[in-house]
Amino acid sequence: MLRRLVGMLARDRGQRFERAVAFASGGSVPFGLQAPAPGLSFENDHTRRCSDRPVGTRNSGLAPDGIKHLLGPNVAERRAVILAPDGSVIRRHAGSFTDATTEGAVWECPSNVRTVFGHQGAHDAILIVDLAVFATLAAAVEWLHAFRYDFPEVVVIAGFEQFAGHDMSCERFLMADASVKLPVSRTALALAVSAAMTNHAFTMPLRRL
Repeated sequence: MLRRLVGMLARDRGQRFERAVAFASGGSVPFGLQAPAPGLSFENDHTRRCSDRPVGTRNSGLAPDGIKHLLGPNVAERRAVILAPDGSVIRRHAGSFTDATTEGAVWECPSNVRTVFGHQGAHDAILIVDLAVFATLAAAVEWLHAFRYDFPEVVVIAGFEQFAGHDMSCERFLMADASVKLPVSRTALALAVSAAMTNHAFTMPLRRL
């Protein structure tokens, strides 16, 4: 199952890889995915030391009207959480997105994000994840799949440099409601968040099965 989920998240592009792992995507189209080289990976979440405080919180002011329009009126009633490593392009957009919601924070430790949702609840929440925060793609898929199972009500957007392109469809609904190729513009990320909310509502009955 894990190898199939990995296949749904990425395509082999021959970059920054050293060890091949076989999997199938779409049920019948085989191709190879390779794990990131250790020197190019972030530390494993279980071994790195993480602060128990968010590395960023919402900024003052309002998001640009154009971004608000793309996000849609329902976003204003939600809270946004960003999980991304230092230097991630997603963190550059944090101010605009968190200011368009009721509350927002930026974290760089996956286990802390789970703890926050466990304590504060996950109702009406949006999670934007840069998969580079995980040591390997397989670890990212496993975490996302478990997170989706434990917090099905959270709208999830995944970002990754190795994605072939943006995907606003429901193809990866077992892990995320939409995905973007990094780096991503603020406008494209806003469209992904909007699409993710629609996809989330559509796939909720499937995920409950």
